[in-house]
Formats: sequence, structure tokens, C-alpha cells
Amino acid sequence: MTKKTSDKAFSKVRARMAASAVTAALFFLGALLLIDAVSATVATNMHTGIILTYIIGALFTVCGALRLLPEGRVPKAVRYLTYIFYAGAAASFVLVSAVFIYGMSDNVTFDEDAVIVLGAAVRGKEPAPALSRRLDAAVEYHRRAPDALIVVSGGQGDDEEISEADAMAEYLIARGVPAAVIVKEDASTSTRENFLFSERRLRELLGDDFSAAYITSDYHVFRAGRLASRAGIDGAAHMHSTTPLYLMFPNGLREVVAAAVQTLNGNI
Repeated sequence: MTKKTSDKAFSKVRARMAASAVTAALFFLGALLLIDAVSATVATNMHTGIILTYIIGALFTVCGALRLLPEGRVPKAVRYLTYIFYAGAAASFVLVSAVFIYGMSDNVTFDEDAVIVLGAAVRGKEPAPALSRRLDAAVEYHRRAPDALIVVSGGQGDDEEISEADAMAEYLIARGVPAAVIVKEDASTSTRENFLFSERRLRELLGDDFSAAYITSDYHVFRAGRLASRAGIDGAAHMHSTTPLYLMFPNGLREVVAAAVQTLNGNI
């Protein structure tokens, strides 16, 4: 066998190994995302981000299966569609990463006059895990800024026994936060209303000149900040609570979609 023939054979083997690695990676990504989606479905309520995670995971698996077919069996149009999907999936990973990088970059000074804790689901009379994590961050904030008011903001959902604000206040008091620094806002039904109604309560208590921060989940910080500005709380600092790893991609996707929709609607 000549050197030229040997090099050509080696190149073919290397190309086949590379193609097999790409196919395996596609199946791995598909399985990982599908497992992630199932885990998120069990842990929380179904939402747009979980549905999209199922879809993206399934499409990665389909793309892997297509690569197992002989090249001539896959129509050119289908190959182009897979390239479009790869680009879209890559963009979604980049955007979700950006959402979390921004959300984890806290800028609170602990000199603010008040901190607004954004509500989330309550199960019975107890904060659900996502809300508990936000409240744990509020406890930490209080330890470093004991004189700041803590606005617990959230109304009562149809499936909740008490308002989110009431559940949040009880959680904080049970962990040593004095009731005297807790301000309840129990009428809001959305993040926009969280800020609108909290801003009104703070003006009643502190006047027009006050500084405020807000606490929410890391994936929610970016959109919440835009909504805070819309509600008249300009320059609000932020502090995040951490999302479990298996919920990061689904929740991040939901936020990317929500931010895009609200931007198009002119709401943020």
C-alpha cells in the first residue's frame, strides 16, 4: 500500500469517526433534554419552556436518526431544515446563557430603603420551592440591611389557600425577620403589577424619594428589571435566587420567549 493510499484510507476512517461522534452527540443532547423536560414536568407546572425543551430534545434525536440513513435517502430540503434547527438551537442556548449570566450578576448595595420580593406559586399555605428560594435570599438581604423595608408582593391564585404575600410574610417571620419591616402587597397578579402596586405602597410609606431593589429568580431578573422601570422604579438594583440545574434550560427558555413577546407588544 502506497503512502498516498494509506493517507486516503486514514482520512476516511477519521471522517467516519467524526461523523459517528456527531451522531452520538445529537442522541446524547436529545436524551439529556428529554430527561430534563420530564424532570421539570414532575417538579413544577407545565409551561412554555418545558414544552420547548421537549420539542428541542425530540428534534435532536430525530436529527441523530437521520444521520444513520444513507446520504441519498435524506432529501436536500430536510438537510437544510436540520441546519436551520441547529442554528436555532444554538441561538436558544446562547440566549438562555445570557439570561442567567445577567441574572446572577447582583448589583445591590444593601443601602437601599426597601427591597421588593416578587411572588411565585404557593402550595396550600406554603411557598413553593421557587418562592422559598427567593425568600431565603430576602432573609440574607435582611441580615445585611436590617433597616430596609421588605415588600412581599403577590396576590392569591385560584388554587392557593392564602395570598402569596401572606405566605411570604409568615415564611420570613418564622426565620427571624421582624414583622415591623415587612410590607404586604397582596393584590398583584403579574410581575408588572408586583412593581406597580409595590411602588405605590412604598410612596405611601417613604415619600417620593426612595431607593429600592428587587429579589427574584436568576432567570427572571432581566425581564423584571425592565418591568420595574416601566412601573416607575428606575434604576432598581437586583439580587437573585438560584435555580436548580435541571430547571435552568426550561425556565430560561420561557423567559426568552416572554421577553421577546413583551418586547414586541411594547410592554418592556
